Amino acid sequence: RKGIAPGEYCENEITQASLAEYYSSLSPDCEPV
Repeated sequence: RKGIAPGEYCENEITQASLAEYYSSLSPDCEPV
């Protein structure tokens, strides 16, 4: 899912701890809430 905007995806999809860690590794600029 690298084709989706990290910022938008961050607020909309990062709801689980697993996803938070996963995207935390892919997008350093996008920090899980």
